[in-house]
Amino acid sequence: MLQPMSASRDPVRRHPSADLRILLVEPDPREAERVATGAHALPSARCRVRTVPDLVAARVALREAGWDAVVLSLALRDLSPLEALAQLHACAPRLPIIAVESDAGEELESTVIAAGAHAVLICGEYSSRALVRTVRQAIERAQIFEELEAARKAARHLATHDPLTGIANRLLLEDRLEHALAGAHRSGETIAVLMLDLDGFKGINDDYGHATGDEVLRCVAGRLAKQVRQSDTIARLGGDEFALVLTNLQRETDPARVARKLLAALSQPITVAGERFQTDASIGIAVQPRDGSEGGELLRNADLAMYAAKREGGSQYRFHSPEMNASARERLRIEGRLAQGLARGEFLLLFQPQVDLSSRRVIGVEALLRWNDPLTGLRPPAAFLAVAEETGQIAEIGAWVLQTACCEARRWREAVAGPFHIAVNVSARQIRRLGFERIVEEALAESGLTPAQLTLEISESALVDVEGTSLRTLGALDEQGIRLSLDDFGCGGTALADLKRLRFHELKIDGAFVAGLPDDPGDVTITSAILTLARGLGVDVVAEGIETQEQLTFLEAVGCTRGQGFLFAAPLPREAFATLLGTPTLEPWLEKARRTD
Repeated sequence: MLQPMSASRDPVRRHPSADLRILLVEPDPREAERVATGAHALPSARCRVRTVPDLVAARVALREAGWDAVVLSLALRDLSPLEALAQLHACAPRLPIIAVESDAGEELESTVIAAGAHAVLICGEYSSRALVRTVRQAIERAQIFEELEAARKAARHLATHDPLTGIANRLLLEDRLEHALAGAHRSGETIAVLMLDLDGFKGINDDYGHATGDEVLRCVAGRLAKQVRQSDTIARLGGDEFALVLTNLQRETDPARVARKLLAALSQPITVAGERFQTDASIGIAVQPRDGSEGGELLRNADLAMYAAKREGGSQYRFHSPEMNASARERLRIEGRLAQGLARGEFLLLFQPQVDLSSRRVIGVEALLRWNDPLTGLRPPAAFLAVAEETGQIAEIGAWVLQTACCEARRWREAVAGPFHIAVNVSARQIRRLGFERIVEEALAESGLTPAQLTLEISESALVDVEGTSLRTLGALDEQGIRLSLDDFGCGGTALADLKRLRFHELKIDGAFVAGLPDDPGDVTITSAILTLARGLGVDVVAEGIETQEQLTFLEAVGCTRGQGFLFAAPLPREAFATLLGTPTLEPWLEKARRTD
């Protein structure tokens, strides 16, 4: 049996008028000489014909590269026409084959063409010119056929693979999952489905553009693919969501082991266009048959487990459990209603005064976001901001908060005799977003506030996400004269180096430390240390969460000059806050609180 030869597998696409190299397999020497001599004599054909008597000699000849076509006589000894065609086609699967038959009727011609021949000639009746013309036509048809096959192959690949990363898509994943489940039902083997979602990826697209986001996704797909076996399937389902099907698992711990490998592979930052991106992920795991016996059920339960991992802080994996279903439904409800919250006017701001502790005068106000959910009532940020961060809705909500707060402060500014500012909380996601400086500038321009009358509060825990573009943005805001405040100071593990690289104008002592004053020695030590550090850095300090006269007395004694908390006022609607501003000092409020105590 002839074997395929590498030299003949990739014929070069040629111009119709180029030289031809034809291999003629003809056992009759006189017929071979007639054809070869006639072809060589053609004045314009530029045709070279080499003759061999049988398929054994043809195999040797085809080891050479550069053949354009094979002319095969079907009158070979010891071989039927179809056997001869099959052996030659196996040897040269991509070369055009022109079959020569002594007596070809329509039925035989159709059979020969179906067996792989590109054309059929009648022995002794064709001229060398007709042979060359037929060969050229066969070459053109073969080239067209190859291009069509390549197009079909590309179309099949596009239908089953993700065009961005080149790995499987949802269609191929679901097909392989169904095949794996069918095999598992017969053999009893265990299958696991892993759903993986990048933590905070939407911010990369929003803040750096889709081209950068696409490059990050390609890098992520490459890292993931290196961590799984060839028998497993990894797919991109869309956006930053990936899924894996693990087959033939030997131990119950295998899915967790794979999940740890994936998390470790993604833990190293990815650098794109000079920016470093942390690609931590949340992974959910569903195991067959415990978490479902159907493909759709396993995918849904793995998805629920993934969202559970994300809600618990991300950068971890979780196995599915029945308790996750109710929690997931609540999250999806929040996500769906948040999308309509702004349009329906469901968000509102409350305002808590910031007070000069020595004069008891209001010197500023912090705007605090609330969501008036029609189904559950007024909800604090902790109930929905994490979802808003994950979905990217925080950008639109944050812009609304900034513009609304500044416009309210414009109305109140005239009621305050001395300096007055409004503080607005912003997330690392907002700062990373391209155009954040413009949003701040528009809010100031619309409200008429000066940059010094706006304070942007950044939580200490968000500092880990502030680098690169975010640092440049904060630097630009500082140069404009906008005040920067480090919120919840003492709870987020800020390194002193962060206070050097970012110029904050204010530190806010977290209410968790104020709560224990003046009796808790640890809180006393921490509060005193923060005040000493702030004085050394030349920045202001605001104590949050002041609720008792004893706390206020202690803070005044250790030199804290600014504070806010329920002792002065709870977060108030704008009308109530406007009334509070009408009083020159909050001392009467404090006196009333003392009498109540």
